[in-house]
Amino acid sequence: MTAVGDLFELLKPVYGDHGFKAGMPALLEVSHPDLVFYPAGIWLDSEPVCRGHDEVSAFFESLRDALEALQFDPGRVEERGDRIAIEVSMEMRGRHTGITETRRLSHLWRFRDGKAVELRAFAEPGGAFAAL
Repeated sequence: MTAVGDLFELLKPVYGDHGFKAGMPALLEVSHPDLVFYPAGIWLDSEPVCRGHDEVSAFFESLRDALEALQFDPGRVEERGDRIAIEVSMEMRGRHTGITETRRLSHLWRFRDGKAVELRAFAEPGGAFAAL
């Protein structure tokens, strides 16, 4: 069982300058095979929910096709029981345009038995904290 305060330690490999090559395996490592992921709705052609490692991997593969770089840097963090809210600075660079954009958003994770079972992305930096 994961103790309160340990959740961010589990997630550290998911965030930072890891790129697609290391970030995706880190996400799968920390998550339950039945992870449910709700994207923030900022990707126009994405499904409203991805269920399981295969669908989550496919979602990020579609981003990899469009983006040369994608980095999530954590900011404010707040844990409550089996949930953790993280404010995120997302930096991305288009594969074909080279245009770099940075957005602030937030993630809300829910854990069970030391594995992430739900990840909700919010387009607003405070969204995950309000839902916590």
